[in-house]
Amino acid sequence: MPRFHPATRACAALLALAARAPAALEQPSADLGAVDTEWHCWYNDDTTFRCRLARAPDDPGARDAEPDRAPARSSLYPRRGPLPAIVGTIHQHPARLRGRTITIPLFSAPRDVRFAAMLVQGVMCGARPACRALIFDSAAAVADAYEEDPARAE
Repeated sequence: MPRFHPATRACAALLALAARAPAALEQPSADLGAVDTEWHCWYNDDTTFRCRLARAPDDPGARDAEPDRAPARSSLYPRRGPLPAIVGTIHQHPARLRGRTITIPLFSAPRDVRFAAMLVQGVMCGARPACRALIFDSAAAVADAYEEDPARAE
């Protein structure tokens, strides 16, 4: 039996998961049912995606809490340590991030927009079915949806 490098096995597992993933993850549609959290995202032409919260259920402690102070979630890779605290805030208390722009860094410009949309969906929503990340063509398109400038400095 041939032995495969761990990275090869990981890539094969990711490809198998992507093949089995529902098409709705590529670009979530409005007919997926009750969506309580929605992020508006765009590719920023600088190897980053930017996302802003469009709607989320009210969080009673959102005004008082610091956005980055949520407890860190365990990583799937224990040797690498816990995920940054902002990941816990994005997934558990998105209302605390109203008015902030979240940046998702990439190593290079995306060649496959559908795969990049899956990445953004995974980062911003995790596995929560009541959450979606809509990908817009530009920050201007998001601004039209918001009627404000999402790229303005905080």
